[in-house]
Amino acid sequence: MKTFMTLLSVLAMTSILQAQGMGRMGGGGMGNHQFYDTKTVVTISGTITSVNKISSPRGNSYGINLRVKASDGTITTYIGPGWYLDEQKISFKNGDKVEITGSKVRLSEKDIILAAAIKSGGKTIQLRDDAGHPVWSRRGMK
Repeated sequence: MKTFMTLLSVLAMTSILQAQGMGRMGGGGMGNHQFYDTKTVVTISGTITSVNKISSPRGNSYGINLRVKASDGTITTYIGPGWYLDEQKISFKNGDKVEITGSKVRLSEKDIILAAAIKSGGKTIQLRDDAGHPVWSRRGMK
C-alpha cells in the first residue's frame, strides 16, 4: 500500500510539473500558474536533504524538486525545469544551505512549496514573477 501511495504521489506531482510548464515542449508554461497562490507565499531557510529529478510525462525533460530540512520540519519544494536551471548555471546537492520563497500549497495531503526564488551559494535565481507566473514560460519553446 505504501508503494502504491508513493507511486500515486509521484504521478500526481509529474502531472503538476507538466502543468507548471516544466517541460520544454508544448505551451511553454503559459497560463499554468494556477496552482501558485500569492496569498500563501512563505520564505524558508534550511538544508537540502535530497535533490530529485522528476521526468515529464513525455519523458523529454525533467523538473527538479528539493527536500529541505527547515526549523519546523522537512518540506518538498518544486524548483523548476532542469533546462532552465542549467541555463542559470545553478545546481544543488545534499547539504547545501538554501533560502526559498514560494507558495505553500497542499498536494496529496502534504504541504509543498512551489518556489518563486531560491538563494544558494550567494546566488539568487528568480523562478516566478510576483503573480506566480514561471519566468521560463516567457522564453517560448526551447
